[in-house]
Amino acid sequence: MAHKPTHTKESSERAVHLADLLKLSYEPMLAWSLDGPIEFWNAGAERLYGYPANEAVGCISHALLQTKFPRELPEPISQLRSEGSWSGELRHICRDGREVVVDSRMQLLGDGAVLEVNRDITEVKALTARQTGLVSDLTAAAASSKPSLINRVSSPASWILTATRGR
Repeated sequence: MAHKPTHTKESSERAVHLADLLKLSYEPMLAWSLDGPIEFWNAGAERLYGYPANEAVGCISHALLQTKFPRELPEPISQLRSEGSWSGELRHICRDGREVVVDSRMQLLGDGAVLEVNRDITEVKALTARQTGLVSDLTAAAASSKPSLINRVSSPASWILTATRGR
């Protein structure tokens, strides 16, 4: 006969301890009901978004953060219901008005709650866009036969390569 574990004081204390650890996590974490408001908001979410937990809990997350999904909202929710998880990039508006881009992972839990863990990739996206722009500029310069620009850009790069090969 299988023995069901009993809910002990130790297991309750462990659950509280684990919840306290999640609250301290650097990564923004929030839990929200699939059909309702935010139920959990950790210190990482406070740091990124600027809302203290007592203001965020009870709000609808996508309304509070003015979430911009890559597709219409029903599709990610539908995927959460059918597959139990969703991941992708989201755009959120912070309390101070800044827009942040996050790599988001959402997991549907057995009780209908969604655990959402977000990683701020705003700077990475900006650097990638800047790099893409520079490459486009260099390509255009090369195509229009502007050797002086290419020489100015390639010379320092060749100096760096030469210096690092000597190590």
